Amino acid sequence: MRLTLFIDGIPHQIDTTDPDLMAKWITEIFGRIQEITPATLIEFRAQPSFLYDKDKKPAVDWIADNRIISQQQRILSPRDFVTELGRQLDDAETLANG
Repeated sequence: MRLTLFIDGIPHQIDTTDPDLMAKWITEIFGRIQEITPATLIEFRAQPSFLYDKDKKPAVDWIADNRIISQQQRILSPRDFVTELGRQLDDAETLANG
């Protein structure tokens, strides 16, 4: 997954398929914020990483539907981040099922 966190307009980005590394990165980036106030703007964008299967065909590791991933979501905490990722999965499931 390629994840971008925007904190007061400053982008921080990672592209990894390792969930443990992603979790450590998120913890580190949120740890850099000295204080979250109502004026603090934290947004994220999640996009797929493109991997290759055994037949060298590209595969994605996250939702690739632009109706979902083109949205930039405002969050206030790591918990909000996880909630919004879950919402993206719910939206993808709803779209897939009509």
